[in-house]
Amino acid sequence: MPETPSEQPTSADDIVTAALVEVRGLLVAHEYDRAGVAELLGEDALQALEEQDPSAARRALRPALFPQLNGNLTEAWVPLLPRAVLIALFLIRVPVSAGHLRAALGADTLNRLRDAGLIAEATAEEIRAATGASSAVTDAPPGAARTSPAGTAETAAEVSPGSPDMEASPATAGAGADGASETEEHFVGAFRIVPEVLPAAVRSALSAVAPAGNADGPPAWEAPAPAGPHDLLIASDWDTGTRPGRLPADHVLGVGRATRTLAEITEREPVGTLLDLGTGCGYHALLATWHAEQVIGTDVSDRALRFARWNLLLNEGRLPHTRIEFREGSMFDPLDGPVDQIVSNPPFVITPRGTGRAVYEYRDAGRTGDEIVAAILRGAGARLTPGGTAQLLANWEYRDEQRTSRRPGETSAAEPDERPARQPEQEAGDERTQDAAPALAMLAQAEVPTHGLIVEREVLSPLRYAQTWIRDAGEERGSASWQRALDDWLDDFAARGVTGIGLGWVLLQRPDEEAERAVHRAERVTTPAPQDGTLGVQLAARLRAGIWLEGMSQDELMGLRLRVADDVTDERHFWPGRGEPSALLLRQGGGIGATVPSDTALSGLVGASDGELTVGQLATALAGLLDVDARDLSDQLDGQVRRLIALGLLRLER
Repeated sequence: MPETPSEQPTSADDIVTAALVEVRGLLVAHEYDRAGVAELLGEDALQALEEQDPSAARRALRPALFPQLNGNLTEAWVPLLPRAVLIALFLIRVPVSAGHLRAALGADTLNRLRDAGLIAEATAEEIRAATGASSAVTDAPPGAARTSPAGTAETAAEVSPGSPDMEASPATAGAGADGASETEEHFVGAFRIVPEVLPAAVRSALSAVAPAGNADGPPAWEAPAPAGPHDLLIASDWDTGTRPGRLPADHVLGVGRATRTLAEITEREPVGTLLDLGTGCGYHALLATWHAEQVIGTDVSDRALRFARWNLLLNEGRLPHTRIEFREGSMFDPLDGPVDQIVSNPPFVITPRGTGRAVYEYRDAGRTGDEIVAAILRGAGARLTPGGTAQLLANWEYRDEQRTSRRPGETSAAEPDERPARQPEQEAGDERTQDAAPALAMLAQAEVPTHGLIVEREVLSPLRYAQTWIRDAGEERGSASWQRALDDWLDDFAARGVTGIGLGWVLLQRPDEEAERAVHRAERVTTPAPQDGTLGVQLAARLRAGIWLEGMSQDELMGLRLRVADDVTDERHFWPGRGEPSALLLRQGGGIGATVPSDTALSGLVGASDGELTVGQLATALAGLLDVDARDLSDQLDGQVRRLIALGLLRLER
């Protein structure tokens, strides 16, 4: 029934809201979810689209969007035309003729979407590109074999304007390549709407629990059975794959690899209030509704917050609750009190200052170097309640004086008296940066003592870092503007003495007691992250195990009964013809897949750790077998065992 005048929206915001609600209904009605999109595009094309290449997806929809000149359309496509039109408008940015829109969605819907600004008139260049690319598939004679959505050949059925199968076919005499009049308007979506499958970390009922029988022990993790799939609808600006040219400065990012990574490292224990710092399109704020009673999303970009509010509207009925408040402001300014958890993918990208280069709001906070990360690490703990946690992505700059001979993967220590694991001798010339040393230095300046675990995933050279972010902005490789940007970046790094940029994850926890000593640890982990939804729980367990171990004396450690994790293997390497191994490694099969250099004593202790004997008893027995001093061996094993507990290779017996 048409709306009465009193029921029609009046203000611009009301018009947009009403149109978004209508779009939401259309997307649901026509199965605009990942499975429905894959049905029309195919898995390969959908995967390519997720990698910012829409070419195969556009090709897959040509039979529906650009039917033969005489109006032939396969019967299989007729009921799927509305979904194909929605995908063209809001997922792959293909111009859709007004005739197709009226036929698929209705004339009134077309008018409302246009009036609200949710669709815009396509440019002549966009129309030519779309129709020109489709000419090869529109010249087939009547009755020729066509490809159906399922990828099988079938004979085209005649669908005329009066056909009961299609109320108003856009195919007419004298039509263009898409079956519409050459002078007819064509439309594209003003932004994209992507169906995002709920991350495994949210779908799983993850929980970090202390080992049974010892509430004081370090947390362990268990992977629960995953729940079924669930999609969110996420609106954002078009990316560089679907929108040619450089991005505008106020670009609002959708869900990419970094966004998904933050979703996986986020701890999802129930909390009261969660802050999504730098919320962007609001994706993490939406995810937080599954474990936080109240969510606050903040951003300096009014445009980003508009998308965030739209996404809340698009996902009403899909979320556990809608108690999300989006606030405009910088850093922690919008907060009026402490929160229980902070998650953030902040605008940490290092950009040369004073060059007139565009400041992309979604990635650049307008500060020099890594100052935005330093500011967050300094201030996050003070905005958390006691016991509150934070998870964020970050990068940090290395300079020459921060280089050392530590090996990748060796735990770094912020405290001078922390006992590191004993490692093999350094190979000549194998000079590496100390694991996340700049981030540890930032954390040491925190406003209140805050526990921290820094996981460094990679270190990029200034050149590689610059290339990554110049490409991200849509600059054409080899162009004059690319060269100018590269020069600006490298000049800036050279002037400030930057020799490398570390990228990784930061986990924080405010101590329960103000007098509690803060524990800072860093690891370099380059192995692929698990995809089973357990990463956030595993990282939280690592952080808390490190805190738990900090106050433990060697005598207390030697009194523990430990059990080796089920996924640990002892790997030995031999030179041909030699009986003794040249290298021993303890390898974690699950989790992040930690690999720890070992020796005969450590491998022997791990192999015998079945929960029956204490660490001290095992050390004494090993000392007798190896004919070494028992006290010296205990001193050696102390740091090694602490590390294995922190990494999850050894666990407290339940």
